[in-house]
Amino acid sequence: MSFTEFVLDIIRLVDKGYKESKEDVKQAIEKENIVQYIVNKYSDEIEVIESPILEKRIKEINQKYWGALGYIKDDNINDGLLYLIDTSVKILGE
Repeated sequence: MSFTEFVLDIIRLVDKGYKESKEDVKQAIEKENIVQYIVNKYSDEIEVIESPILEKRIKEINQKYWGALGYIKDDNINDGLLYLIDTSVKILGE
């Protein structure tokens, strides 16, 4: 799983009508486990094959979101999955 693949998974979840609490998403980002939170909650929708390389990539993705917390303004976004997409776009624009 790459950062881009994770973002595409989130977009597919939104497309299927899933919603998430923004507070829950922010808490998972703060705990540096947003990937695990999403993958575990939507395990029927997101397939992940465990491997040591994957663990490293997941840690890197979690750290990207955690690092973005300080400069993300999210006043106009109420849904947690949309908040993740918005944050992802800003991370990719760095």
